[in-house]
Amino acid sequence: MEQLYDAIRQLPKTDAALVLLYLDELSYREIADVLGISESNVGVKLNRAKKSLGELMKGEPHGPR
Repeated sequence: MEQLYDAIRQLPKTDAALVLLYLDELSYREIADVLGISESNVGVKLNRAKKSLGELMKGEPHGPR
């Protein structure tokens, strides 16, 4: 778990917030309301954030924040 949270801290702030809301088991609708984005955008951003997290946890370099 510690490695996951270390990786989340390396994400851009909005991506980190998105992932943390997802981990808190909020629905896409709830996340969209909190972040002020559409539900479909939540899905797209969440998939990208998950990919970035996977790379960070493997030790691969991450793009600019």
